[in-house]
Amino acid sequence: MKQLEILDEEHMSWLLFRCGDEHFISVIAGTVGVFTLEVKLSNAEASLYAKNGKKYIDELAGSIRYNPKHFESRCIKEFRLAYDVQSALIEWRV
Repeated sequence: MKQLEILDEEHMSWLLFRCGDEHFISVIAGTVGVFTLEVKLSNAEASLYAKNGKKYIDELAGSIRYNPKHFESRCIKEFRLAYDVQSALIEWRV
């Protein structure tokens, strides 16, 4: 499993991860059934995060949450099997 670092979060909304030079966002979505969508940030999105911080990630998370089909091709299936999310969460919450 690949190691992750959590960079930021908005409680019950999203988590922002980094693995090396790659950034990922996990967004809580759904209405009747709640689920998460994990998306790798593009280089442009990572640059916008570096420039605008949490405000940009809030906007991106909203876009993913309200239009998940638009991001479907970028969703990472079985993210929690490929990346060590549990250890990153424990480290973040300590």
